[in-house]
Amino acid sequence: MIDERLSAAAHWSPHEARLAWPAHGPAKDWPDLLHEARATTSAVEQARAPEPDWSVLLPGDITGPSPAWYALRRAVAPRLLTVRVADGKLNLLVINDSAEPFQEIVTLRRIAFDGSVLAGVSLILDVPAWASQTLEVPGILASPEKPSSQALVVEAGTMRCTHLFADDRELDYDPFPLETAVHTTRTGYAVQVRARSFARDVTVLADRFHPEALADEALVTLLAGETHTFRVSAPPGLPAAALSSAQVLRSADQII
Repeated sequence: MIDERLSAAAHWSPHEARLAWPAHGPAKDWPDLLHEARATTSAVEQARAPEPDWSVLLPGDITGPSPAWYALRRAVAPRLLTVRVADGKLNLLVINDSAEPFQEIVTLRRIAFDGSVLAGVSLILDVPAWASQTLEVPGILASPEKPSSQALVVEAGTMRCTHLFADDRELDYDPFPLETAVHTTRTGYAVQVRARSFARDVTVLADRFHPEALADEALVTLLAGETHTFRVSAPPGLPAAALSSAQVLRSADQII
């Protein structure tokens, strides 16, 4: 069952998901949706690890286009970066499920939520085709002075993953980290967000805007000063400002 869902997710789009899965049931609260998405990410990453933990299972009620669907699509990408905790240490797991070697410079930075870079190193990746590589995160990056307001950011080419040193409710999030602007497009709307502070898992819950609306991406994490534009397909003539409302534009920073 897991293999079938992973294979399908690698090729489906949000529009196909709309056709393939039943419509949402009663609307879930944002914390529940976010938990479901993170559980999906954790389950797939565990299943793809060299020594899988099969006790971690996929949520049984993933429906498109919920945040968990976007999490599943991202987690089954052929190349994956993820930070895992093992025996009290942080390890970077690099998975290369492709036919070509993955050779890249990977940069690891420990940052403050205001964007300040506190420490950083660069390492060389050379992962053969259909293989994985595990690198221990250097202690200078794995031991933050203020765990509640710092993050580990790992980047290799266009790929990025982040690791937080505490649970959401223990983090010193800015509850209002985003500046937003919404514009109409030929196919719907563009929601541009700019992070004033670290903004985790930014998501446009498009179906809260209109039942037929679809966003191209979800669960986007932005560092202070970064911008991202969500493309939302939706019928014309809707109140565009609603896309930036607290009911539609969400992030983990609001869970405090």
